[in-house]
Amino acid sequence: MDEVGERPAYVDAEDGWLADSGLLGSLGWADYNLAMPFAHLEVHSNLTLLGATPSVDALAVRAAAEGMPSLALTDTNALYGAVAFARACEKAGVRPVIGMTVTLQLPSLNGRAALASHDDPGQLVLLAKNPAGYRSLCRLSTLVQGSPEREAVAARGLRWEDVAAHRAGTFDESAALALEMDGPADAARASELAALARRLGLPLVAVRPIYTMTPDEAPRLRLLAAIRANRPLDRIEYEEGEEDEAREDASAGLWERAPVAANWPAATPGNVTRRGEPSPERETHWLSAQEMAARYAGYERTLEAAGEVAAACGPCLPDGRPIWPSLDLPQGQTPDDALRAL
Repeated sequence: MDEVGERPAYVDAEDGWLADSGLLGSLGWADYNLAMPFAHLEVHSNLTLLGATPSVDALAVRAAAEGMPSLALTDTNALYGAVAFARACEKAGVRPVIGMTVTLQLPSLNGRAALASHDDPGQLVLLAKNPAGYRSLCRLSTLVQGSPEREAVAARGLRWEDVAAHRAGTFDESAALALEMDGPADAARASELAALARRLGLPLVAVRPIYTMTPDEAPRLRLLAAIRANRPLDRIEYEEGEEDEAREDASAGLWERAPVAANWPAATPGNVTRRGEPSPERETHWLSAQEMAARYAGYERTLEAAGEVAAACGPCLPDGRPIWPSLDLPQGQTPDDALRAL
């Protein structure tokens, strides 16, 4: 594509990245002929406690204002905002997708710990396809939030066996690889990830982790990190030699076996001390569908795939009807008969 409207755009032959010639905000879906509108699938609200800034209402209003038909909420290890988010989306005319980002211990390989030098948990993004999926998310959240050692469990991550035991309605039979595009250096990784997706027979999905609504909110993430770490702002930096290593996500909801290479910047003074959390230097703010389309030039199919994932996730929250216990009664005996026999 050589032109968009009246402003030129080009793909640099050396690094394969779409150069921005002032076209952000001028692109429309018609320019990319997308069959399925894009939807954000990894979004954190201020109920990712001390880790993100947007309110659920602000997220829903923003999605509606931009004509985004669906939006996911994936707070870390918690579902505090699920009901409020669903109501805000309903009011704004946006389909809510309920999910959760789970911190996860990396599984062992042939009896040996995977990535022995990596002592931080991975992250698994799960989306509920149906009520069974929401119940699975509740059980996983309870394993973290209900533990007397909640902070320790969250820090080391859930065991893969725990996640596998509570996967109904989330990622039973399908999976996808998530692709993040934050800058020119990601073009090579995108090509490698696309090849991996083809080899595994998995779809590649455009994902933008969101922790703030605007770029100027990034300093608040540093403040939140200082509060969480209980240390002064000037001490929120990496230890010498420490790097913010590549994250491993799995995007699910429809998906199953999807480790995802994310792109985190090298450690610099001022970054957040805990790896696996957003860095103020890393872009984590909301991008419009048009901005996403500009960044994913050449990978437009991944934008459609994100919309398809969101569309496959249906209503999952309890609808207010009574939920009665399941009784193991003799064949032919009704609950009323059992009560009369007491």
